[in-house]
Amino acid sequence: IRLAEGADYRTGRLEVFINGQWGTVCDDLWDMQDTQVACKHLGFLGAIRYYRHASGRGPVWLDDVTCKGSEQSLLECSHRGIGSHNCGR
Repeated sequence: IRLAEGADYRTGRLEVFINGQWGTVCDDLWDMQDTQVACKHLGFLGAIRYYRHASGRGPVWLDDVTCKGSEQSLLECSHRGIGSHNCGR
């Protein structure tokens, strides 16, 4: 995973690399537990806050991500399925 188009290395839009292509995470229920797992996956100690970007680039790879907080990777969290989404794009 990576943060794209941010002001610095700690900010940006979350992207995931699946099937050889960077894509986006579209999730209207994203919360702080999901953010904590994403930040740990990125190598940070944790997260302070999160915000929503209006739209992403590339395919929508993940939607309806629900993390417990103990996962090491976003792909360990429950989600709708790789490439399956109900986003408006």
